[in-house]
Amino acid sequence: MNIRTTIATLLIASALSSTAGAAETASRQENIGVGSGLVIGALAGGPFGAIAGAAAGAWLGDHYSKSEKQRMQLERDVSAQAAKNAELSTRLADAGRLDAERARANARYEHLVADLHRLESDVPFKTNEAVLSTTAAEHLRVLGTVLAGLPQAKVRVSGFADPRGSEAGNMALSKRRADAVVAVLSEAGVRSDQLVIDARGAGDASPDAMTLDDFALERRASVRLEPNSGEAMSAQR
Repeated sequence: MNIRTTIATLLIASALSSTAGAAETASRQENIGVGSGLVIGALAGGPFGAIAGAAAGAWLGDHYSKSEKQRMQLERDVSAQAAKNAELSTRLADAGRLDAERARANARYEHLVADLHRLESDVPFKTNEAVLSTTAAEHLRVLGTVLAGLPQAKVRVSGFADPRGSEAGNMALSKRRADAVVAVLSEAGVRSDQLVIDARGAGDASPDAMTLDDFALERRASVRLEPNSGEAMSAQR
C-alpha cells in the first residue's frame, strides 16, 4: 500500500467517524453524500481529492435532502388541495339539492295559489238563525288555518238570507251570519286586515227560489278568495 493510499484511507476513516458523530445535526442524505464523496475523491485524487469529494458529497446530500423535503411538502399541498376540492364539490352538490328543493317548494306554492283561486266555501244556516253547526265550524277552522299561512290573501265573507221577511231584517240576519263565520276564521289565525265582510240580505237570492228546499240554499254565508290576491301573493314572495 503506497503512502497516498494510506493517507486516503486514514482520511476516509476519520471523515466517516466524524460524520457518524455528527448524525444528530446533519441530514442522513448529507452524511451519505460525504462518505460517498470521500471514497470517490480518495480513489480519484488522493487526500486532496478525498477532501474535495467530501465537500461535493456533502453539497449533493444536502441538495437531495432539500429536494426531498420540497417533494414531501408538495405532496402535502396537493393532498390539502384535493381535500378542499372534495369539500367544494360536496358544497356544490348540497347547493344543487337545495335549489331543487326550493324549486319543488315553489311549484307546490304556485299549485296552492291556483287552488286558492278556485276556493269557494258556503256555510248553511237554519231559518232565522246565525249559529254555525259543529261540522261547519270545524270546516272553517281548517280553512282558516290555511288562510292564516297566506298573510297576503284577502278573503271576502258574505252573508245571505232567503227572500222571505223584510229587507232590513234580512240584512241584519245576513250580517250576523257573516260575523259568525269571521269569528271562527279569526280564532284559526286569519288577521282582521285579511278579511272583507259584507251582508247581501236577499238581494242575491235566486229568482227561481220558490220552495223550502230552494230557500235553504239561500240561507248561507260564503267564503271567497278575493280576485288577484293569488298574483299579489306570488309577486310579494
